[in-house]
Amino acid sequence: MSKQRPKPKSQVHHQLRWFFWLVSVTVAFSLVGNNPIVVTGQSQPSQQADQKAALEEAERLNQQVNQLYKEGKYSTAIPLAERALAIREKVLGKEHPEVATSLNNLALFYDTQ
Repeated sequence: MSKQRPKPKSQVHHQLRWFFWLVSVTVAFSLVGNNPIVVTGQSQPSQQADQKAALEEAERLNQQVNQLYKEGKYSTAIPLAERALAIREKVLGKEHPEVATSLNNLALFYDTQ
């Protein structure tokens, strides 16, 4: 069994400095990344309120879709599911998990129909 030699103190010190520098930069970027971006031509609170209202509408549509699904009214549910999906894609972006859930629900309706 071979013994590993301990690292020289200067190398350990260098690694610690590098680590703390990396942590500092990461924290700095995360703080900068959390600042809201002001959109020209529209105030931020108004835009956030519009997005919240749109997501609430998507949720209402989703509740209607679920009820129609339980009733077996798939063809009636599909346009509502498409609208909820479109709203979520617009507000949240195509990569958001809620968009994926809406897309999956819509696929279920098409498959069941």
